[in-house]
Amino acid sequence: NYEQVVPKDNDKKVIIDKIAFLKALRRTSIMSRERTNAVRLDLEDDKITLISMNPDIGEAREELAAQYKGEPMSVGYNARYLMDILQAMDGESVSLELQEPLSPTLLLEAGNEDYKCVVMPMRT
Repeated sequence: NYEQVVPKDNDKKVIIDKIAFLKALRRTSIMSRERTNAVRLDLEDDKITLISMNPDIGEAREELAAQYKGEPMSVGYNARYLMDILQAMDGESVSLELQEPLSPTLLLEAGNEDYKCVVMPMRT
């Protein structure tokens, strides 16, 4: 039963423009290690900062406007997984629902309640 893995108690919510988020992921993930494609999202009031680091090459950092209210939080993901999910969405904005930095994240497409994706964060 797939509904057992869909998180229901995620109390932190980020709403962001899908296209801007996808483009920022593409740019920042260039600096990540090929093996992990790790990108860190730093969440603060009304903004999200994408950070990717590679000790051999350098660091990429990009800040985007987002709807978020709550405690500052950092969470890491495989950028490739996020980009694949975003490319499959048709809506203009995407919602990320989180609980803790290492708990499953629910991605929802604005205007399409039938489209839900669960992605596991990673340590960055």
